[in-house]
Amino acid sequence: MNKLLVILCITALLINSVFIIIFPDEFTIEWDDGDDDDDQHVITEIRNVTVPLLNHGDIANYVDEVFGEMYWINYTTGNWTRITLNMNGVLIKNILNQEDHEDGFGIVHKAVPHSEYIDASIMLRYQDHEGEDIVINGRAEISRLDYRDLYENKIIKSVTDGLVTVDQTLQEFIEGGITYEGTLRSYPNVNEEVEETLDELIYGNQQEIKLNQSGNITKALYNEDEGYLGFYNTVYHWKADKTERINGYNTMRINISASFGQSEFQLPLLRQIWISNDVSQPVKLYTRTNQSAADENGRFYFILENTVTLNEKGFSRGDVEIAWESCQSEHYAQKHPAGEYMSWNYLPQAGSQFGASSFEFNPNEAVSIAMDQSPNFKEFMESNRDKIVIDYAQYNSTHDPSDITLTGSHRWLFVFGYKLTWEEWEYYRENDISPKARYALQVTYNTSKFGLDDTKEVEKDYGLLNWSTELSKDDISNKLLTVAAGEKILKSDTEVKEMICTNPLTPDKIYWDDPLGQAQCFLGQGITSESLPSMGIIETITGFTIPTSKLSWIVQKGRLYDSSGDTSDTFAAAVDAETGQMQYVLEIQGTSLFQLFG
Repeated sequence: MNKLLVILCITALLINSVFIIIFPDEFTIEWDDGDDDDDQHVITEIRNVTVPLLNHGDIANYVDEVFGEMYWINYTTGNWTRITLNMNGVLIKNILNQEDHEDGFGIVHKAVPHSEYIDASIMLRYQDHEGEDIVINGRAEISRLDYRDLYENKIIKSVTDGLVTVDQTLQEFIEGGITYEGTLRSYPNVNEEVEETLDELIYGNQQEIKLNQSGNITKALYNEDEGYLGFYNTVYHWKADKTERINGYNTMRINISASFGQSEFQLPLLRQIWISNDVSQPVKLYTRTNQSAADENGRFYFILENTVTLNEKGFSRGDVEIAWESCQSEHYAQKHPAGEYMSWNYLPQAGSQFGASSFEFNPNEAVSIAMDQSPNFKEFMESNRDKIVIDYAQYNSTHDPSDITLTGSHRWLFVFGYKLTWEEWEYYRENDISPKARYALQVTYNTSKFGLDDTKEVEKDYGLLNWSTELSKDDISNKLLTVAAGEKILKSDTEVKEMICTNPLTPDKIYWDDPLGQAQCFLGQGITSESLPSMGIIETITGFTIPTSKLSWIVQKGRLYDSSGDTSDTFAAAVDAETGQMQYVLEIQGTSLFQLFG
């Protein structure tokens, strides 16, 4: 049995996971529309609904239920496994009063906080053919605030606090249980167009919905790129198909169906929304995705559904209207005003203020040393000169107190590469060859007393690596945030500085070798909406905006997988390497993954 299943289930609850399951061609797909016409009393007097606009003070109190089940069986061996997930709790939505808040560029906006609070019990049950029947109990408490500015109703900042506990893994009971607690402060890119959610497109902005009205909404998840279409456009079919009275509220149901993917590789979606003339939030929501596959060897099915129902007298109407578009000042910066942006060759430059930064080793110098000392690296770089781009860089600085000759070891770990063309990918695929379009090595600068025994060398040469980069030079701006400016912007955030500048002897510099948690800095190609289509699905359905960028500077202190103790306190903050915008600040405390997995 795999302990990882517990972590996956917890993660799914916290980040609105969307599962995309792919089967061989001969498998068949079974659909379940999840409809139930007998659960409510049908009423006839409602013929149209216009959902009222949100007000300050609107509060909606719901019952929130999640059900998930996976089952697979091998007909030949008779082996089978079933995993069931149940979550039951309360969901409270609240529209708070206007406040002033900064976006990721440090610009202050008048904003309306949208609050969501979930408190729920979790039950995970594992059963199999060997007689195993394990029930794991837990709890999730999640509080989220989205700050929407009054200019364009964009989310400029989100703050999420979460607590998840379970009493054991699938393999053993752990004294005190497993606990993860964390805070995420994130900043969506305010310069990106934010598409309306599916719900907003159908009935938002006080659009009148009439009984039996229907329509289609098309969403593009991927654009055509070098001959590859990726995911097809998704068409959502909707219809206001009936009226019902739910917990004292007269409602109209909107039935939405769609499927994601291509031909037989599809994931069906059913979403049902009950709206009312008297409530600014949905009275009820039901979402389900399910899939099954079978052939002569066995059968598999997967179900995930979520039901959210407003309690009787669960809605309280606020009496202050929201003054949208009331703030008309210049709102959105293109680049962080505290940043320095310079042209680059293989990776960002150190910057004019590098000497005063926390870094002891110039990354551009480290690349030059690698070119001099590694003929293979030099050949890789020069033979692909016009295509090479940084894929990953990691910096850390340590001091070994047992070595009295050295005052520090400063390291850059680099992964450079280039993006393969569609034709190159086709060639490797047809010839069953793994492409090697990346190269990794580590360059170390050892400093000594008085500089007499300083060394700069390629400490580790990992050579060619499989696969290619996600981005090419053409995908990245011609000027990038410098190393020193990235640090400056990160430290301009008070919380970040307090966490990473902890040495009283150098209070303005990052304490890399902090004994309470070593700090490291990363530069890496990030996840984008184009590289992960499921993010587009999440944003379409929920309106949850996930901060992404092509390149990010990230500083991290501690790590979840820590063999030194029972906890795994981790702190991380990121800034966009193209614009200098703050992306997120994350802090997690909890059970060490080393304790779970060894």
